[in-house]
Amino acid sequence: MAGKTHNKKVTDDHPISHPRCSTLGKDTGFQEYEPKGVIIFQPKKHKSHDLINLRGYGSHMVHQTTNQYHSTYRADIDGLRAVAVLVIILFHINKDLLPGGFIGVDVFFVISGYLISLNIIRDVNANKFSIAEFYSRRIKRIFPPLIIVLVTTIGLSQLILLPEDALTVAKSGLWSTFSMANVYFWLFQDTSYFATASNQLPLLHLWSLGIEEQFYIIWPFALLLFLRSKHKIHFFAVFGLIGILSYALGEFLFSHAPSFSYYMLPTRAGELLLGGILAQFIIKKEKLEIPKVVVSMISLLGLLMIIGSLFLLSENSVFPGVRALLPTLGTAALIFSGHYGNAAPNRLLKLKPMSWIGLISYSAYLWHWPILAFYRYGNFKITLLSGTIIFFITLFIAWLSYAYIETPTRNSKKTIKEIVIYYFLAPSVVIILGSAASISLRGYGLRWFSEEYRTIRTTIHDQTRPAYDYDYVCQYWVAAEIKTDDPNCVIGNNKNISPKVILWGDSNAAHYIGILGTFANEAGFQFRNLEIGACPPINTDAALFAALYTCSRV
Repeated sequence: MAGKTHNKKVTDDHPISHPRCSTLGKDTGFQEYEPKGVIIFQPKKHKSHDLINLRGYGSHMVHQTTNQYHSTYRADIDGLRAVAVLVIILFHINKDLLPGGFIGVDVFFVISGYLISLNIIRDVNANKFSIAEFYSRRIKRIFPPLIIVLVTTIGLSQLILLPEDALTVAKSGLWSTFSMANVYFWLFQDTSYFATASNQLPLLHLWSLGIEEQFYIIWPFALLLFLRSKHKIHFFAVFGLIGILSYALGEFLFSHAPSFSYYMLPTRAGELLLGGILAQFIIKKEKLEIPKVVVSMISLLGLLMIIGSLFLLSENSVFPGVRALLPTLGTAALIFSGHYGNAAPNRLLKLKPMSWIGLISYSAYLWHWPILAFYRYGNFKITLLSGTIIFFITLFIAWLSYAYIETPTRNSKKTIKEIVIYYFLAPSVVIILGSAASISLRGYGLRWFSEEYRTIRTTIHDQTRPAYDYDYVCQYWVAAEIKTDDPNCVIGNNKNISPKVILWGDSNAAHYIGILGTFANEAGFQFRNLEIGACPPINTDAALFAALYTCSRV
């Protein structure tokens, strides 16, 4: 790590790889140049050594060799980010292309954990870490493009979505502003089978951003507490154990609380911690000599693990949990090998098209899902042609966002106070007011002021609602709890007569109770209502069925 050996202190007052930096005096021994807008400090008459300076994550590491600072841009990590966002987009366009494409999110988690930790540990060791500066960088990086996406999505939803769906967008947008999208979808997402399909919820993808931001709130303090502690606690043992417990918790909760397992930080923290542990290892073992062949094998193994995840995993897999180790360890292997060598997989990741996509990956992730959700909302089928068009539209909008939103705000010279006000508080007020207006109008938007529209909708709702009612009273979660003589579970026109029919199934069956109850009342018969949540009456997926504790008891 860098010590105070230089006659001028090099400050990290820019959040993320400034294209421009304050001029350094000639006596510093630096010559300044700009490859693709990323500032690099190259010491005169010395060879450069590996150092991370990843734009977009506030993460560059400065370490000392030959009494100078050395810095090189890790293009392979940008390439890795490109892989992550590309597989996510392709999976969301057509899951059959890459059945495990959702693991791109997990790749992002490891990268984020690594880069953030690298920056924090480096600053702490150099005795120049500032909590206020750290969070101002996060705000400058995360919120400007996010706010634009939220304003655009919430605004469009009021114009083209049905009121209930527009209301959901407004509520989820409000929670997303405060980094709580994952909590919102865990607690409030309507999972009923008459609800809007999840692939038509424009802000659903922000759950992963919520996890990262919640990690950013906790992790700096945890690192500070550990790194500045007088007690010699082993870094790798403590955070390694927490990481293992996180993976194990994801595996356990999949069968007991699958939504929590998928959406919440405790089950994903291990992936971010894996990156943090790797960062600490690299800082401690900066000059570690590893044979070239070993580095190449680690790099190739990492690439194969990620590729394998794309085809060995699917949306029916038990995930997250132990299976998340495959893509996350693969990501860590590629980051590791890229630091200690230049193996073929890392060279592929350094290709200019990959690096370019990596630079716009954050904006691409933000925009791709709303575009797909609005398209699907119109019941349009995604064909090869339309999917290709959506793919390139996404990249184009992402480039615009990167060039005209991310870069200008990232390079601004505003003070920490100004950053908080202009990039977080003021935009948040806009989102709050817009969401509050939508919520108060129940998602109707301008349609609220049309009396004819409201009258027609109310009439249709009142006439059809009885047939859509569903009842969870008799939906059990463990087979042993079933009470066959429960009178509340007898549906029909005469509950004094023993039912001759049983409605058996999972929560899908529960959603037919309303219409079947209406039919039973009119036809003069009864049926027994009996469901066990998440357990289909016919076992169509042995692995998934066995993984669910409730189903294994049936």
